[in-house]
Amino acid sequence: TQNLLAESVSVRMYFLDSEIEALISATSCVSCEKPSDAYELGVSKYSATNKVFENGTIADNNQGTWSYISTSDAVTVPFDKGYYIEYKVKDFSEFWLNNGGFDRNTALPVELTRFTAQKTNNTVILKWDTENEVDVHRYEIEVAEGNEALQANQYLKIGTVLSLGNSAAKSYSFIDNKKFALTRYYRLKIIDVDGSFTYSPIRSVVFPNAVTWQVYPNPSIGVFHFVYQLNVEDNLEASLYDVQGKLLKQFKQKSTGFLQKLSIDVASDNYSKGMYLLKVSSGGKQTSYKLYKQ
Repeated sequence: TQNLLAESVSVRMYFLDSEIEALISATSCVSCEKPSDAYELGVSKYSATNKVFENGTIADNNQGTWSYISTSDAVTVPFDKGYYIEYKVKDFSEFWLNNGGFDRNTALPVELTRFTAQKTNNTVILKWDTENEVDVHRYEIEVAEGNEALQANQYLKIGTVLSLGNSAAKSYSFIDNKKFALTRYYRLKIIDVDGSFTYSPIRSVVFPNAVTWQVYPNPSIGVFHFVYQLNVEDNLEASLYDVQGKLLKQFKQKSTGFLQKLSIDVASDNYSKGMYLLKVSSGGKQTSYKLYKQ
């Protein structure tokens, strides 16, 4: 039933601890935004003129309109074996718990189920998939060139892809064939027909010699930091040896595509002063560094 009420009424939605735990640990959508706890949840409200589509199924919710009730307009309270979230509305429809997506203030559609940036020869191919796409006008592809631009939030628009229209599932792609020198950080600006927009997660592509790996401080009294950057598929392996060639420590670190730091701690008295050798490898490439403990 959907009747426009004269005054706002309070609605409570109950959910279990097990349900929020399943949402937090879900892995079916790698690029989807997930809450870290129950208190990040708001409510996406779906209303359709044809009440047939208010059927508790999100797959056909491309006929009506979405709005979002943020955490600032809702109260989450521990209750029994879970929680309830309470908010005010003037009409009834479908309600979906979520954290508001990329900007914490956007209703469920559009759901970006995949967004990748893949280096191929002299080009970068961006691909993204969507579900429940409603009233999206276009996708603007933006890039930050290098870590300084990323830190300063300096993005340039390099292309536009028009939406394929309201649909349960769509796939898109874009090719960037500029001459590359610096690490490139890509994001999508998702613009709706009303002019509102949200941003996708950021995807990076690292090019050879774009980032200088380094160890600091060196010499050190015992703690060294190795700073590096790799593409997501190129994970890091490192080994630490003493001057006799004895293996002391091994490290394995999953790459994020962004600048990362590996800490090597030989500060305790178990490690004598002098020189150590750090061997680092990734994707068949190997580099060595001499570390000096004072």
